Amino acid sequence: MSTPRALIVDEDSQRRRVTCEWLRSRGYEALEVSWERLEQEVRSEGGIGQQTSLRERVPELYQTLLSRYEEGVKQVLQHRIYKINDDAFEPFRQIARELFAAKATARDAIELHYHTLRKIAPQPDAPKAQAYLEIGRTTIIGLMGDLLAYYRDALSRATINGNSEQDTAAETAGNKAG
Repeated sequence: MSTPRALIVDEDSQRRRVTCEWLRSRGYEALEVSWERLEQEVRSEGGIGQQTSLRERVPELYQTLLSRYEEGVKQVLQHRIYKINDDAFEPFRQIARELFAAKATARDAIELHYHTLRKIAPQPDAPKAQAYLEIGRTTIIGLMGDLLAYYRDALSRATINGNSEQDTAAETAGNKAG
């Protein structure tokens, strides 16, 4: 049995409603999601092992990372428009390093991404907003991958050296920064 294919769309757009109908006619499941429902999910605190969000634990750091993430997304868009070939994703690696040092979770990274895109693309139907949303898909995958790599490195060092979690986290963040 094949896995159902799905596409997330915004329920407020007529074009997306038509797209949903077209997808359903071809065997896809179209999930209609609004910004409001996404925002409710980001704000919800349920779940196993849920900790306080980075935004609540260290609001100054969160605001700094939020503005840097926004600048990074805009920079990647400019690089794509003007076909600049330098490394536009370095700011996201630095953000991932700081998230790791602050013991952020994947949920914190998603929240950072969501709030940034919500700010720079409040109306998802606008042409510029579509470009930001497209770029955002790439940036969040890179950010999550880098964050995962920091945690994986810390775990492997802790396993090999027998270090405590805090020593390893501080050591890894210091080594990556230098």
